[in-house]
Amino acid sequence: MQRRQLLIGGAAAASAALAGCTGAARNDPGAEGVPDGEGIPDGEAPRTISVSASGETEAEPDLAVLRTGVEATGDDPREVRDEVNERAEALREALLDHEALGEEDVTTDGFDVRERVDRRAMERDGVRPDDPEAEEEYRYYEGTHGYSIEVDDVDAVGEVVDVAIDAGADEIGRIRYTLSDDVRDDLREEAIEEALADAETEAEVVAREIDASIVQVENVDTTGGRVSPVTERYDAEMADVADDAGTDLHPDDVSVSADVHVVFRME
Repeated sequence: MQRRQLLIGGAAAASAALAGCTGAARNDPGAEGVPDGEGIPDGEAPRTISVSASGETEAEPDLAVLRTGVEATGDDPREVRDEVNERAEALREALLDHEALGEEDVTTDGFDVRERVDRRAMERDGVRPDDPEAEEEYRYYEGTHGYSIEVDDVDAVGEVVDVAIDAGADEIGRIRYTLSDDVRDDLREEAIEEALADAETEAEVVAREIDASIVQVENVDTTGGRVSPVTERYDAEMADVADDAGTDLHPDDVSVSADVHVVFRME
């Protein structure tokens, strides 16, 4: 996928194009990237072409992040807390027994014990919702303890899900497939190279159309871009159907894009 935008400038227009770019070169003689008087007639600003372009690359994910956790409810907040802690610790121990996971891969990302009132039960029993005394009978406590799990062996994600389910997890959240930092950096470099090549090609085409030629790059801005992870929602009903075979997941590729803005000088 490529996106392009062209802006041809001279005098005031050129100055405006350059002013919006990080580290843009000045038109003063001796400024960095602008040789004294080279290609600029006396009293005239340089003619420029400003091009915006984007490049995109894809790769198989090499990192997965998912959330799992346990829940408990009861009339006593301390009992709820203790039950959540006990079940959460059992879940964590089971996950750490898997060869794909280490201590740093399973971390708490949420713990909560909260007071609740069963409004639906009150409505069903015909109890007024604004009666504080009647509320007491329908008051309970809900506790949760969630873990964030990072799996750098993408093929093992299904096994990790099965371990969590077997260990009593009440929730398997969305599974996000993404890229490790090193792979992400490599793909971003490729995307930038693609975008720069496209920007240069576009600038040369436009320059020829107006009987000019590109002589040098005035400024490059590569601050734009994004990584587009792939997400999957764990389907418990499908997992029950395929219980004997375990959970089998097949993520799509992850895309990395880069945006560039390049100002070329022409003569």
